[in-house]
Amino acid sequence: MATNQLHFVSFRDRPIIYGRIPKVANSSVKAALSKLLKEKPVENGRVQSDHYWRKLTNGETDMISPEQAWKLRKEKYVFAFVRNPLDRLVSCYHNKILNEDSFTPQMKETGYKLMMSFPDFVQRTFDVPNEDLDVHIMPQSEMLLHDGMLIPQFIGHFEDMENQWIRLKRRLSKRFEIEVQKLPKKNVRREGHEDVAQYFNDDKLVELAMKKYATDIDVFYPGVTAAQFVSGEFTVPEIARPLRKAGKKAEKASAEKIPASAES
Repeated sequence: MATNQLHFVSFRDRPIIYGRIPKVANSSVKAALSKLLKEKPVENGRVQSDHYWRKLTNGETDMISPEQAWKLRKEKYVFAFVRNPLDRLVSCYHNKILNEDSFTPQMKETGYKLMMSFPDFVQRTFDVPNEDLDVHIMPQSEMLLHDGMLIPQFIGHFEDMENQWIRLKRRLSKRFEIEVQKLPKKNVRREGHEDVAQYFNDDKLVELAMKKYATDIDVFYPGVTAAQFVSGEFTVPEIARPLRKAGKKAEKASAEKIPASAES
């Protein structure tokens, strides 16, 4: 299976699975979770990389697909964090397009160019099929849904990350006696969201992003408007956990509502 389809870190000896979403405090979450490992890695490696969790943890963890994670939901507690899609897109542009050291082969193969303009970056993202996108740009729903069903039992929002992490810590401690540390700050290259409005200063760009990430918005940010995504001024919403296929507003009427930081 292609490694860009393996979006979940599954622990062998602990009943937890982390749905990793790049550009959503992923490096910090992985750093915290690495403290749960019993043995030292087989060789030096970057904790934030997927390779570390696939190959360097002495078999204590593995990277698995959405389908595999879905099948393990009854045995393991699955959690993930999501982010305002427009803010995440700006973050990726800063990190991957304006930084030669971080430009990925997947981006090159799908037509992205170093130092390309932000409008060209958004248009290219819109044009490339979701499944072919680099994981840093791929819709979050593409990674966290299986056959239209939301995989994680717990979804936290990046916009309230500190409080969301505390809630997760308490849940893991109470339910599984798993103690995770305070979330460290790792790989932070850009503070705040004020520049989102500077980049999305054209209605066409906003429209392209809203269409591209429509399922992310429907599932993870229901009720948040385009203007609120651009300004970053919104209250973390309730999540509609799809009972059937996700991504269609009409189906929200039959979905169970779960308070912000969806959990079950």
